[in-house]
Amino acid sequence: MTEALSRELEITLDAALMLAEEGTPIPVLAQRIYDSEPELIAEFRESWIVARLTWLLYRKQQNAAAGNQLLLPGFEALPRRIELKGKKRGSLRGAGLEELLQYRRILVARRDKRLEPLDRLIELMRPYAKPGLSTTVADVMAKEMAKLERHA
Repeated sequence: MTEALSRELEITLDAALMLAEEGTPIPVLAQRIYDSEPELIAEFRESWIVARLTWLLYRKQQNAAAGNQLLLPGFEALPRRIELKGKKRGSLRGAGLEELLQYRRILVARRDKRLEPLDRLIELMRPYAKPGLSTTVADVMAKEMAKLERHA
């Protein structure tokens, strides 16, 4: 989108907000702009559609990669991605003990029912978590699977 087009859009958005009655829903304002400014909409339609399609493709690609991620046997109730402090998200398989403990604090605050499997995973991790080592859930699961294979 050109700078001039961006400026024109910015002016249109500001005007719509200033002229709208208080409490008018944003989707209603957006539809009004769309209906009343067809030339402006036509000018930036392609760049916005391409940007949105790009975003959707990236999301699909990430979800496909996550779909190929192995489930952790016995911990299927836990999500593939976990919420960490500061509204960050991380991979469960890439999480260390500290990240699991952060996630646990979040679940406790929410009174989430996934605490039980998370607590089992934390207890499974504790013997492997040594100071100075960055042992992940994936590392522990691989070691546990190797143990099972040796005893089979």
